[in-house]
Amino acid sequence: MSANSYLGALLWSSTVIDPETGEDAPADQFGASSDLIDIAKRDWESFCALLPEDFDPEDQIARMTEPGSDAWDYLAHDFALTRNYHGVGFWESGRWHQPWGDRLTELAHKFPETTLYLSSNDGEVEAF
Repeated sequence: MSANSYLGALLWSSTVIDPETGEDAPADQFGASSDLIDIAKRDWESFCALLPEDFDPEDQIARMTEPGSDAWDYLAHDFALTRNYHGVGFWESGRWHQPWGDRLTELAHKFPETTLYLSSNDGEVEAF
């Protein structure tokens, strides 16, 4: 589930060039390619592999603002935002107890930024 939350946050927080208008458009208006889905799963699993074995986001989250969400989904969302330097994420939101906000930020910054674009071949969102 959290890999889907991670992918959703990547799409929600990114723009791509709409081929019809030539303007920036929210990436989540388009479908994700199977390659992007695979990349998102791999990146999420790689991030989770860096977490200490006993890390439980339920114990480290300071607040949740959306009913029905769980701490793993928040972790995935904040990983996407933090790794892409969106100015929000683990360190900013006050959502994570310290020192975890800072530690999670350090882990996320071990990953390069993900840039999304719209494939001219099939109209799906890809990553490079």
